[in-house]
Amino acid sequence: MEHIPTTIDIMRFFYIYQSDIWIWVAIGMVFLDIATGLIKAWVTKVINSSIGIKGLGKHFTVILFSIFVYPIMVYLTFEEAAWAMLALIAVTYAISIIENCVVLGMPIPKFVVKRLEKVKETIDPEE
Repeated sequence: MEHIPTTIDIMRFFYIYQSDIWIWVAIGMVFLDIATGLIKAWVTKVINSSIGIKGLGKHFTVILFSIFVYPIMVYLTFEEAAWAMLALIAVTYAISIIENCVVLGMPIPKFVVKRLEKVKETIDPEE
């Protein structure tokens, strides 16, 4: 007869997988994006509460998704797909952070900026 997981087993499992570095990398990228977005809004003087609330809702959803779905996927033996999900979240947020940094005037290599749809007009068209 198979072992039926108890509430304690499930809590222990979540605790173990929430100490996984990849969850914290993804969540860290979310917070860094929030910070750079707020700085960008302040510097460009384009502060909009509707955009902020909508963005925070998306970020909160991504954080909850990372915290709860990743361990469940690992538990169901979809560890590679779970890791890919977190990697995709981290890469997507890294792109957003770079876009914010370009708008803030931080030095980002031109070959990177040329690939970013939202900010590629900030570089000289002749280059």
